[in-house]
Amino acid sequence: MNKLFKGILATVLSVGFLAGCGQTETHTVTFFEDTVGKFYAEVEVEHNKAVKMPVDPSRTGYDFDGWFTTTALTTEFAPETLIVEDIDLFGKWTKQYVPDERTFHIIGDLANTAYESSWSTAADAYQNTHLTVSPTSNLFSIEIEIGWMGKFKVKEPGAGWDEGQEYDFTDIPEALVPEYVQEGDTRNVQVKSAGLYRVQVETDLGELYIERIGDAVGEGVKPDPEEGAILNWGIVGSMSYSNWAGTDIKLHYNEEGQYHFYNGILLTAEDGFKFRVGDDWAIQVGSGATAVLPADGSILNTMELVGDVEQIKEGENFIVVETGYYSVFIKTVEEKHVVTIEKMEFVTRGTATAGGWDADSGALAFVSSTAVVDTTTSFTLVYSSVFSLLPGELKVKLGGYAEVVGWDVAFGDELGANFTVTTPGNYTVTLTVVHDFATDTFSAGVATVVAVAE
Repeated sequence: MNKLFKGILATVLSVGFLAGCGQTETHTVTFFEDTVGKFYAEVEVEHNKAVKMPVDPSRTGYDFDGWFTTTALTTEFAPETLIVEDIDLFGKWTKQYVPDERTFHIIGDLANTAYESSWSTAADAYQNTHLTVSPTSNLFSIEIEIGWMGKFKVKEPGAGWDEGQEYDFTDIPEALVPEYVQEGDTRNVQVKSAGLYRVQVETDLGELYIERIGDAVGEGVKPDPEEGAILNWGIVGSMSYSNWAGTDIKLHYNEEGQYHFYNGILLTAEDGFKFRVGDDWAIQVGSGATAVLPADGSILNTMELVGDVEQIKEGENFIVVETGYYSVFIKTVEEKHVVTIEKMEFVTRGTATAGGWDADSGALAFVSSTAVVDTTTSFTLVYSSVFSLLPGELKVKLGGYAEVVGWDVAFGDELGANFTVTTPGNYTVTLTVVHDFATDTFSAGVATVVAVAE
């Protein structure tokens, strides 16, 4: 006997048995008032019969739109449907239109000189960036030209930084985030291409929408950089030579490796700093989970408590714990700017060291430095350590980190040639070098390799 026949026979016998016993097969239709699962009613219905629908529920401030077969509320249930199994139905609601009497405007840095770059929360700020509300719904809209990497929030004037009165990147429905929009610092909406944008907020739904509807034509709009253009990264912070104002300390660019770097920058304990492009805040990098910081904790991310868990506060300042000279490195990978910060170190490398020419030795210990007065100051650094060396050659060089190998700054003997070690043993390696803070260049470097007397 095949499975199909046995299945049919079992069904016939079951139905016959129920009929013989005077029982009728029934199913339960459960009505939930919403998609969260608030129970409303339960109706028992005979097999292959239509359900007797309950009276529609009511909810203050909302219109009932019917019963739906899933919590996605995409397929409406037809009352004449013949019920052949237990089913759950879910109510759908539409909030009744009550005019929102508030006003909203855009606040931020729009990268457009037609609008003041300001984050003022005052009621009279940005008089020319107010949104217009639809006469039939609480949809507020504005069409506005935003320059390259311009960023903003939509908020109620004069309400301060009250999250209940503002709309930011987190209010854009995830499925509606355009490829030309990203989350900027502190949840700002940031555009990656200059253009004419339509910005809207729907206050009943609590959602924000942004759409690029054309090119920008205003003279004050910051244009997109040319393809292949190099970002002008700099460092800015509370250090005495910066104080969050003026021209940033500019990083260098390595064309071959396509990264930015600064060999030696003085950072003072308790200072905070960030990296930004072009002396403004359109593109910036601060604390983050991807940042590579010194293993000894001399520089830290800014942290915050989320519930009972301490987490990195993305985009905030890097915090200096220990005064010192640091090397920094920024590389952009898939539009993410990754920061590496290490203590500026000098090392040895060569056949006289354990790693040969392929690896740095341990770092020379920092001995002393002349005081730094301002960014025009050149200061003298002294490093010295004892190393166990093999017969062979070596040089003293800047320590490598990330993709920076350090060979751009290297010192040999008085003629610039490799040091030669003929006898294995312990040697004192000393480097005295002048560093120009303004240009990040090293000069007058004198290195010595002297055997330690037994």
